[in-house]
Amino acid sequence: MMWVKRARRAATEPEASGPGAEPPARAGLDEVAVAAREATSLNGEALDRLIVTLAALAESGGGRETECAALMLLGAKPRMLARLDEHVRRGWPDLPTVTTAVTRLATRLDEPSAGPVLAAIASMDGDGHVRERAVAAMLDMEYPELTPFLVLRTADWVKQVRDPARAGLALLLAENANSYLPAALPMALLLGERLRGGFAHAQVTAALLAAPVHVRMRLAGSADVRTRRFTYGVSRAQSWLSVDDLVATAESDVDGWIRASAAEAACREAVWSRRLPILHRLSRSPRSEVRVLALTGLVRTGADEEVTHHLTDPAPLVRAVARDAARRTGLDALERYRSAVGEPVPSAGAIAGLVETGSGADVPLLRRLLTHPTPRVRAEAVRGLRLLAEVDPEELIPLLRDPAPAVVRETTLSLRAGATLRGAGRGRRAR
Repeated sequence: MMWVKRARRAATEPEASGPGAEPPARAGLDEVAVAAREATSLNGEALDRLIVTLAALAESGGGRETECAALMLLGAKPRMLARLDEHVRRGWPDLPTVTTAVTRLATRLDEPSAGPVLAAIASMDGDGHVRERAVAAMLDMEYPELTPFLVLRTADWVKQVRDPARAGLALLLAENANSYLPAALPMALLLGERLRGGFAHAQVTAALLAAPVHVRMRLAGSADVRTRRFTYGVSRAQSWLSVDDLVATAESDVDGWIRASAAEAACREAVWSRRLPILHRLSRSPRSEVRVLALTGLVRTGADEEVTHHLTDPAPLVRAVARDAARRTGLDALERYRSAVGEPVPSAGAIAGLVETGSGADVPLLRRLLTHPTPRVRAEAVRGLRLLAEVDPEELIPLLRDPAPAVVRETTLSLRAGATLRGAGRGRRAR
């Protein structure tokens, strides 16, 4: 296969000379990066390609730094790595090139020149004796980049492989959580859902509970979503996060689940302690899930009138909370929406709110907006007419030539919806 030849050549060809030439170690690492990216599809051939590429790198003598960088790429993809482990241990009777590569590396496991990539591949061998030796080799090497492979072996079905891997993982986490906990967490969290995966999960939990603050902060900023969620969950359970920490998390975290959870906790604490400035601050968040929690908190403090200022919010759930507050204060939300839609440049939230609370009597208001100079307003008006089932093809067809893509998209959807409704009506009359 051509990809087998390319992988070997990239890792073993002599160093190129001349300006701009790429060192062979760098080329081999790039090949691993490409193969690892393709292997995230979990396709069998892509996994085969990754193994052959890794084997070529292990045999090239590219250096420990390059090999560790390659293993770090794999460790960042725990689901793919777990699938690769299953794939390798199953063997490839129809692909002798891959089988030969793994077998050849396994025979070199006890050599002084054996590097971390060789040990990692051997740890996935179908022979339990080879995996047992690979675990011992990984523990001797003490490279944090090998930790995900060691975690995999803590759930091995062979006791002679599983027990030393578990003992080694527990010792590494106890001695140097700063280096080994970030490397172990993604795979341990994945294995926690599987048979015999509870040990690794329990070990990383214990390590996190005992870890110093700087380690927890590092994990809280991890690129791995599972790691961040786990760290946040443990921090919440242990009351390590102050209200200010929760507010900062609600405002800045890139994960919606963490943001919502932190906002809920911060708002609940603010209601209990009557810290209204926190609720005011979060009610201005650009994230709708944070705003709705802050407004719910303000409602619980009796600030209904303040919440009604969000009647034209872009988010449907926020508008719903604001309308509920308006009902309690006696404010007519529908009239507020009608007034807002009549402004020179009505907001999308005002138009959406009118559609949610209005009726056929409000259709003329929306139709006047079809010629509004602002594309966003025209698009929202078309969408509103569709939701009110007031689609007039003669009125909307000219908008298919609108210069704004959003208007054309909403018009196309509305015309299709109108055709469907008309077709359904004819079907009912035929019966």
